[in-house]
Amino acid sequence: MKLLVVRLSADDVEKMKAAAPSVEIRVAQSDGAVAGEMADAEIYLPGPREPEHFANAKKLRWVHCMWAGMDHSPFLSALGQDVIVTNSAGVFAVPIAEHSLALITAFSRGIHFCLRRPKEEVWGGEEHWKRLEPHISDLEGATLGVIGHGGIGRAAAQRAKAFGMRILALARHPRQGDGIADAVRGPEGLEDLLKESDYVLISCPLTEETQGLIGAHELSLMKPNAVIVNIARGGIIDEAALISALQSRKIRGAGLDVTSQEPLPFDSPLWEMENVIITPHVGGSSPMTWRRQLDLFLENLRRYAAARPLLNVVDREIGY
Repeated sequence: MKLLVVRLSADDVEKMKAAAPSVEIRVAQSDGAVAGEMADAEIYLPGPREPEHFANAKKLRWVHCMWAGMDHSPFLSALGQDVIVTNSAGVFAVPIAEHSLALITAFSRGIHFCLRRPKEEVWGGEEHWKRLEPHISDLEGATLGVIGHGGIGRAAAQRAKAFGMRILALARHPRQGDGIADAVRGPEGLEDLLKESDYVLISCPLTEETQGLIGAHELSLMKPNAVIVNIARGGIIDEAALISALQSRKIRGAGLDVTSQEPLPFDSPLWEMENVIITPHVGGSSPMTWRRQLDLFLENLRRYAAARPLLNVVDREIGY
């Protein structure tokens, strides 16, 4: 069987050979070489992923994606239903969870407010404290609502629990508290979660069901002092409705690592809002990312060579 990879280091190729000695590893040295090499490939580790690259992929049986969200994967429609697709869910849980807590903590301590102050106001004594006081709160005893209780949501909830927060979670299937979340509700529990939460974390995949999940109505249910944090996909929140809610102070703030259009246009009102923190889709960045990705792929490669079930198989119907 042939594994096709693109511009992989010699050390990583050796690790793959050690994991599955029976697999022939072919390294395409350029994106342009991929389509030709694809004709007799059984396994593909992207690399280029435009639909045309798969036109001659008659022997392809497994594609492993180096990302978790499958919403930007148009090549899926070019793959036959007999092709197994796996993703890198779990690889990004640690950095994104830590990024989520960084955004939440920044709002709880008023960091966003302090950073926007002119230098002469930072040490402004009692008058400055009066302006800062509405932006300061304790995380201990506050409620975090996690929309999407998968690997990232659970990792973020676990860290928030260490701050003494109460955790409410939303998942496809409701269940009793799992030792991290105090309650795990089904999709029908969204409105109650929004009403009860001091911080709302969006950590669910973008699918047909979650596109525009948080709109004007949902934002109106949140507490006036609540903060929404999105580290998933921009399309899950109706951005126009969010801007309106922030401008009218219907909610306290928003921490956004993702937006509906990326890069966020320079003329977006979000850039100038004092109650918004924007980071440029870097929540998953970490010097450990490739090592985690490779470890996952090597485990799946061993499983594939031994005809054992693979980890992280994507359900194309639900989109992750």
